[in-house]
Amino acid sequence: MNFKEWKNLIIITADDLSYGSLGYQGCSIKNITPNLDALCKNSINFENAHTVVSLCQPSRSVLSTGLYPWNNGATGFGPVFEKVTTIVEILRNNGYCCSIIGKESHYQPESKFPWDYQHSKFAIEKNNSIYFDFISKILKNKKQPFFISCNFNYPHRPFCESIYKPEDVSVPQFLTDNIQTRIDLSNYYSSVNSLDLGVGMILELLKSNSVIDETLLVFTSDHGFSFPFVKANCYYHSTKVPLIFHGKNLTPKNFNENISSIDFMPTVLEMLGIDHDLKLDGSSYYNEIKKRKIKQKKIISCLHENVNGDRLQIRSLITDTYNYLFNFNVNNFNCEGSRPGYPSFDNLELCKKNKIRNRNKEEIYNYKLDPYCLNDLSYNVSLKKELRIELFNILCNYKDKIVFKIF
Repeated sequence: MNFKEWKNLIIITADDLSYGSLGYQGCSIKNITPNLDALCKNSINFENAHTVVSLCQPSRSVLSTGLYPWNNGATGFGPVFEKVTTIVEILRNNGYCCSIIGKESHYQPESKFPWDYQHSKFAIEKNNSIYFDFISKILKNKKQPFFISCNFNYPHRPFCESIYKPEDVSVPQFLTDNIQTRIDLSNYYSSVNSLDLGVGMILELLKSNSVIDETLLVFTSDHGFSFPFVKANCYYHSTKVPLIFHGKNLTPKNFNENISSIDFMPTVLEMLGIDHDLKLDGSSYYNEIKKRKIKQKKIISCLHENVNGDRLQIRSLITDTYNYLFNFNVNNFNCEGSRPGYPSFDNLELCKKNKIRNRNKEEIYNYKLDPYCLNDLSYNVSLKKELRIELFNILCNYKDKIVFKIF
């Protein structure tokens, strides 16, 4: 096999990590993520990366298939189609030793994710040493090339006990600013700090085993954090995620253009020098990275159902200025992570009472001026029609049958 610049691949994912929660993204908490901050300085950093689905399993299925959920089969917490080819299958067929730790149950069915090694004893345990020990054993086997899918459970709920004070955190405008919210957020940011410690341990492992220079390392998140109006939604702040590519021959640069997780799989495969003849919804942007200029893309995001199986059906378009949503169930606030028993559930009720967000059939936000999507511009009839038609045409192109319900 002829490798390009890198022999190995490791993908590190955070669970429910919102963009803006890391130090290099402007988090107000000092020194919250020193390891990720240092990694970013020496990496390709995408300032405006978006996930296709702001829900755990379908988001990861998009990363693993390069297909939209209606084409890969994993519209909710279910398996991808048997006819679909996954990145794990491709890498194994090209001689890679494939391993996974964390979120194993979100990669289904097992026949489409034929891992050589997996740690399947826990679902949401928070213990960085488990990751360290597992990956240490993989690296000691010296089987190369290798692919490691390292999926941290931080900062997913339940959060860590806070090491920060409530007054240390900033409260986004779509949440009610009170002591309850601040305590919840301080616990969340403590979990972000624990994530950073785990990532630092993995980076040191790669260095001490002398494989960092021949490894393409990717860091990202599945979607935004588990608070009202973020997870299980299609708002700009729901789908915007961190994305870092690190490799010895990658010249560090910040890209500001919109990119989508639909393009992740074909991009990574090209970076590894792996040819394929798959018909994917996504396309590689590796040549654009090498040319140091990425084309501005229009982003499609979607939601079919939440963790409870409720059919929600939202489609969203992000242009260079606007975030347009078409909601098929306007009466369902579908705020995953805001259930009774969670502090933010009461926050959600306050938000509703204060009319912080009313969900219309169609919503439009100028995310450059209004990144938290608070001021709905859907009263602009001509703009609404323009964006609706644009979304309709893109969904038709990718064979989403729900388009027939838009008009």
